[in-house]
Amino acid sequence: MNTETNHVTGVLPDPFQLTKGVTRQGINIIYCDQEYNELYNLLDDTGNFNIIDYQRMSEFNMAVYTRAALEKLPKKDHIVVGYLSEALNSVYWNVVFDIIRSYGYKKIIWVDGGLTAGFIYSHVSDIEIFHKTGNMFFQILNNNHTAGYPTEHNTTSKNRSYYYLSLGRLARKERIYFTKKILDDNNIKEKGIYSCGWGDHSVETVWNNNNSYERKNLVRFLDEKDIEKFPISLGHADGQQHHMVGNFDEAVFNVVQESSVGFDHRSHERFYSTHGLSWCRVNSDRLFFTEKSAKPFLMSQMPLFIAAPGYVNQLRILGFDLFDDIIDHSYDREDNIFKRCDMVFDELKRLTELHTLEGWNALINNQLTHRFHRNFMLLKQLGDNSSLVKWINNLT
Repeated sequence: MNTETNHVTGVLPDPFQLTKGVTRQGINIIYCDQEYNELYNLLDDTGNFNIIDYQRMSEFNMAVYTRAALEKLPKKDHIVVGYLSEALNSVYWNVVFDIIRSYGYKKIIWVDGGLTAGFIYSHVSDIEIFHKTGNMFFQILNNNHTAGYPTEHNTTSKNRSYYYLSLGRLARKERIYFTKKILDDNNIKEKGIYSCGWGDHSVETVWNNNNSYERKNLVRFLDEKDIEKFPISLGHADGQQHHMVGNFDEAVFNVVQESSVGFDHRSHERFYSTHGLSWCRVNSDRLFFTEKSAKPFLMSQMPLFIAAPGYVNQLRILGFDLFDDIIDHSYDREDNIFKRCDMVFDELKRLTELHTLEGWNALINNQLTHRFHRNFMLLKQLGDNSSLVKWINNLT
């Protein structure tokens, strides 16, 4: 990798601490992380486009970073912009696109973690904007972390010892709310594996700081006895969120607590303000598929999702089997996050009472194994670089 400045290290970069380099194919690229994603090295150099990689860039600095990057790039007609690990609110991207347009670009090829584009700047006729979901989170677990899990030739499912898995590394309000419902139900509490708010390096790990503003907002609906139960840890290091460790694959169902829950205070302003809650950090109008959603498809589990409204339907559009003949996903249409959590919990409770573990194991081994395998293979296909690279090359 050829660069003109030193790599940025450590914390979130200053917008002017950017690196200009060229990919292995000779394409000009600006990036602000320690390195750029290998995906860009696979693109063909048509001589007609530049690349700006936004990895690790704060959304609040995207505008000034974009201007600084464009000043360092030669004049081209097309540009590829990427943020493979995030699905930032489309408001920030619209600002970026407007700046790019002002520099004379005619086409923007945009790749990031969002399953959907959101409300994109599209009211002008002198620039084209194309969006595609990056493959980072489709492939991030499909490597050495999945040893022993299904492959193209191995479709065997193991017997399950737990009804469900519900993991929440960072302390977010909807995760605390949902986990409290588990703790308050003695029957369902004994049936699963769950964690909440144990992330070692999160600013939101504030359980022991009674004067912390973050803590007061996080635990507003918990009493002192509830607070003493948090954080709930399974003993893993913070960096292990991208791994599938221990006995996680021994659960029948996986309650996926995604990063973006589609919060919009305008929809239920009175309800949210009555609960006295300022909201979590992820405030996006976009649907965001992360390693959390990949895990059930890799571990042959049936998923329920605490995510943005419409998320389950978007996964159906991608081709995933969401086991609609078994699970009632009507919660996917509810835009009040607390009511959505209530609906997911009620459905989880119903499912844990529908069959014994022996019954679920029999159903899985006799009827569902091939469906789990199709989900696994689809995830593998979506994580393949070749189709994404071909799409970008066709547009540049």
